Amino acid sequence: MSSLYRRENSPYFWWTARHKGRRLRKSTKMTQKHLARKVQQHWDMKLVLDDLSFLGFSFLSPMGISDYSKQYLEFVEKRKSDTAWHAAKGTIKRFQEYLKAIGVNRLDELTVKVLDGYVDWLKCSPKTKKKPHHNNLCDAGTSSQGRGD
Repeated sequence: MSSLYRRENSPYFWWTARHKGRRLRKSTKMTQKHLARKVQQHWDMKLVLDDLSFLGFSFLSPMGISDYSKQYLEFVEKRKSDTAWHAAKGTIKRFQEYLKAIGVNRLDELTVKVLDGYVDWLKCSPKTKKKPHHNNLCDAGTSSQGRGD
């Protein structure tokens, strides 16, 4: 289920596991392997019980879709034309409706399958679906990377 390893520049053993397709890593803060194994067993049990509290606050509270959408639209409004802002707003609104319908609320829940489902969900011709929605969603996904957020 999980394993222990040592990082090159660390005296501590590190714990690693996978949970719902996501790789998890955390320092055990233990230098002795037998103590690190006890921590490993404890964390493995929490993982089995779906209690991720030991991973810390940042892991448990990824940004919500609505918060990110709001920030992205503020970003577009300051840097793009009114036409671009209205197009992005419409695309984001429809995308949020779809995500609400399928129960996706956080950015870390977005997958390629979800995006493909959105394109199929749109009620317009295939040619219309691809260009504007694809471009706006790609822009929304990369805007924060360029800003250093």
